[in-house]
Amino acid sequence: MAGALDFWDGDIPGFYNDISVIVHYVLSKYRDNDFQDLENVALVVDLGLNSGNPETSELVLIGFLEGILFVGSHENLSPINHKHWLRERSYCALVNLSEAFESLNNK
Repeated sequence: MAGALDFWDGDIPGFYNDISVIVHYVLSKYRDNDFQDLENVALVVDLGLNSGNPETSELVLIGFLEGILFVGSHENLSPINHKHWLRERSYCALVNLSEAFESLNNK
């Protein structure tokens, strides 16, 4: 079985692929009811959202927050499941994303 990096055939996979590893890590910690590391993840997520660098904030918003929404939806997780560990700004961004996708889905 080929590894994930084999797909890229020597090219750099990109930051969104790196973020997906963190998304899966966070969701595995959630499944295990182990929230110890998530406080540090929440701090980095907020730093990224507040960085003032559009590429960084977009990576956090689209890569991480959208990732936990979509991957978590396969396990019936919604934004409320992340309220206790995300910081306020990140949680609000997650809720806004969820509402935006919900409104698109209801059209």
